[in-house]
Amino acid sequence: MRIDVYTWQDAYVSTIGPEELLSLTHTDELNGEDSVDIVTTFALKQGYRLVWADRLGKVHEHVCQDPKGLHAGGDTVYTDTAINSICETYGDYIEDKRPYGYGFLQALNVCLGPTRWTAGTVDRTGTVDKGLTFYHTSAREALQSILECGGELETEITVSGGKVTSRRVGIRSHRGAKGGHRRFTYTKDLASVSRTEHYGAITACYGYGKGIETDTGGYGRKLTFGDINNGKNYVEDATALGLYGRPDGRGGRAHVFGQYENSNCEDAATLLAETRAYLDSRKEPGMTYEADAVDLMQFGRDWEGVAVGDDVQIVDTAFSPALRCEGRVTKLVTDQLGGTVRVTLGNVTETIADMWLAQQQKLSSLSKRSSSWDVAASTPPSYLQQVMDSMNVQFNLAGNSYVHTSFERGLIFGSVPLDADGRSTTGDGMAMQLCSQGFRIAGGCKADGSWDWRTFGTGKGFFAEFICFGTMLGDLIKAGTIQDRSGKNYWNLDESEVHLGPGAKLDGKDIATTNAVVKSTVKLYAKNQSDTVPPLNMQNPELGWSEDIPEWENGYFIWEMDRITYGDGSVNHSSPVLVAALNKANQSAYDLNQSLRDLDTTVNDLAKDGVVTEAEAAAVKKAKQDVDKEREEMTSQFNALKSNKALSAQFLSSVLGPRYTKAFGTTDEGGTYGAYADKVDKVLKCKTAEELKAVMYEYDAAYGAYSSAVKDYADAATGARHAIEQENAKDYADGILSAYDEQMDQKAIFDRLTNGGAEQGLYMSNNRVYLNASYVATGTIADAKGRNTWNLKEGVLTTNYMTAKNITASGTFTCGNSSCYTMLNGYGQMEGYRKKGSASSPSRVGYIDFSTSVRDIPTNTTLYGLQFQADGAVRISSPSLSVKASSDTSETTTTGLTGEKSIRYMSDFKELDDGRLRFYYTTGNIHFINGFCTSCSL
Repeated sequence: MRIDVYTWQDAYVSTIGPEELLSLTHTDELNGEDSVDIVTTFALKQGYRLVWADRLGKVHEHVCQDPKGLHAGGDTVYTDTAINSICETYGDYIEDKRPYGYGFLQALNVCLGPTRWTAGTVDRTGTVDKGLTFYHTSAREALQSILECGGELETEITVSGGKVTSRRVGIRSHRGAKGGHRRFTYTKDLASVSRTEHYGAITACYGYGKGIETDTGGYGRKLTFGDINNGKNYVEDATALGLYGRPDGRGGRAHVFGQYENSNCEDAATLLAETRAYLDSRKEPGMTYEADAVDLMQFGRDWEGVAVGDDVQIVDTAFSPALRCEGRVTKLVTDQLGGTVRVTLGNVTETIADMWLAQQQKLSSLSKRSSSWDVAASTPPSYLQQVMDSMNVQFNLAGNSYVHTSFERGLIFGSVPLDADGRSTTGDGMAMQLCSQGFRIAGGCKADGSWDWRTFGTGKGFFAEFICFGTMLGDLIKAGTIQDRSGKNYWNLDESEVHLGPGAKLDGKDIATTNAVVKSTVKLYAKNQSDTVPPLNMQNPELGWSEDIPEWENGYFIWEMDRITYGDGSVNHSSPVLVAALNKANQSAYDLNQSLRDLDTTVNDLAKDGVVTEAEAAAVKKAKQDVDKEREEMTSQFNALKSNKALSAQFLSSVLGPRYTKAFGTTDEGGTYGAYADKVDKVLKCKTAEELKAVMYEYDAAYGAYSSAVKDYADAATGARHAIEQENAKDYADGILSAYDEQMDQKAIFDRLTNGGAEQGLYMSNNRVYLNASYVATGTIADAKGRNTWNLKEGVLTTNYMTAKNITASGTFTCGNSSCYTMLNGYGQMEGYRKKGSASSPSRVGYIDFSTSVRDIPTNTTLYGLQFQADGAVRISSPSLSVKASSDTSETTTTGLTGEKSIRYMSDFKELDDGRLRFYYTTGNIHFINGFCTSCSL
């Protein structure tokens, strides 16, 4: 392991290698402490930045706070507790910002404005508190105030070229793995796990809000919600009452009351909801458990990769009845050199799923330990070699031993000084005892200070709670159970029982058992507002599920499960799982549109007063960074779709690819992003209100084109994912392309479309397909490249590259986008529409029509022709204009002058004494553009 060291100014200092690094312990707590305790012979200094990667490859950056040097054995050993580098934002100051009611991403951008940190993943929905302000505070304190509104903190460090290239802050709705797939059961005899009860359960709760203002200006009784809660100023939980209520002396149960208070709440309905939420969080005893990850391995192999924030299902049998709840991994303390991990679990909410699981059989102690054998059996030799190399380094660095010798105990070697009985004098350390019985090894001490012996070797063999090896050779295995990772296949040596689950193969072929052959498997879909609890009804498992993928919407999550039908007709269902890729893709599209809307709002707010301040420019740049980040995510997902072999090449080249290019391609490729980004930059460069007003017209048009292109691409990408999910990329999921199969012959196509010829509307003759009906209600007809489609169900005809002859049309014809377009109306007028200023919708700004008629007075005749109408001005941009007093287009026209003409004219005259007049002359200039006089300096 290595640690790169930088100064507080990010200048590289040195690298701490394995020879210098004696200890490194990382403490990571959910929304809490993130620090490393380091012991090294390298000279640490205050402000040094420690950049390192953990065993999973994640990069961390911690800042030294108060290093101390200690002389030991001729060397100086330095120790310090370094904290997460987000601490540097305590030095970034915010004078006065009011992000009340903002979304979490927008509020985070305001918070990070004065820092060098940028926003990372923000999937926390909703808004911050309406009263949230950043007033005379640091950016770090402002960030903490956002977290108090909801969300969990996550930092991300990126390293490239030997230095930190980016620092990001994320606000997650749920940090860590969701779903509670890990299970932890606490029993009274589980001595290796410490258990703490923080508070008892309450079964009902009073709620109080802000004091009600009186006529004299003071405040009276606090707000309650009895008027909207059947006269009760408290909420209650009947299930909690049955479990944790006190005896009432009459054979029943009495409530254990709690109290919730929010002095800022002025709405009774809000107070009622908040009090209910508080009761839900306290209707079970608050428990935390601490254990080493190695000890937790007996509860399942998944504990090997535990991370902060992971959901855990907890069963505590020390309660009666047993406490069953859903918890989180709230803290990890990891020895980065020794590899040991201390895990802290805590409960949060009750789950019904655990109630259903109460009837399951208990696991035997041997099956509990089976996952430990799995770890040993699947550990690769290369990893074992790394472990042994690392252990040799540690032995070489810290191999000093204290020795105790006695007739009764033999030899005891300790890593710390020993007392007269061979016990640790510090209450910790490691030890090995060697005597005539064999040897035993302790990795620590018990609570009473005695050695915790866990590994033994005698003449009868070796005994250990955990054994790690590469290849095991043996003549006879006599007891226990051998099973695969999933537990579907196992060999119980004690009972002489072999079990092969579904999907097991023998010599590459499926093993078919009586009445267990899988006849069919169908994938079902449903959506739910929870991404942790599936929408599953135990009495009717398929209630609300369908074979069609539901339409995604923000705040909902799409789930899938398999309906498995066996040969005997019985049906089973797999456990529901989140469709992670589909949910992520849809969320990314939603986030991009949301970021784009936020940027548009920021730009329009900027333009209201006609002045671009530095703060407004910074806000625009921050919002644009969010748009760019979401655009990069969409590009990454497009590349993944493009490389997916299940996606039709035709769909990719004709629909998905062109729509991606139009949205995100370069300007030369016809992409709209470049033009939009240019207009945003152009807005920021404006110096006057008039200049800003003119540029905003161009900005509105560019925004409309880009946002429309993004939506079109997102729709196509959704269709592509649907097709891939259904393993039929030739179906156009949005109905743009009809389903067809080029490998089928015409007869097969005819039979498919007409239900074997039973339905009318299509028939074949001479190898051609004919439509013979006045009404056809079916799907979409499209050309081979998808440029022209006819959606018969919706009655929509879409065409590109159309050549039409002798066409008669009525109604309106529109061309453009939602923000700026041209319309040919039913009166023969060609109208122009666009958004004016900050208007939410476009309105008409002018039109051209042929209804004009004027009377020529000299000839007393009526003349007909063309009429231009504009709300503000008519603009002509052309190098030259030419005119002719004739309607004959074959005649030569005269071009108007563009330039300057000088004229001499009389500027004054004066009467002389003798009666004569004296005239004074001067020269003036007249400026023309295309024959129009634009200015005159006379």
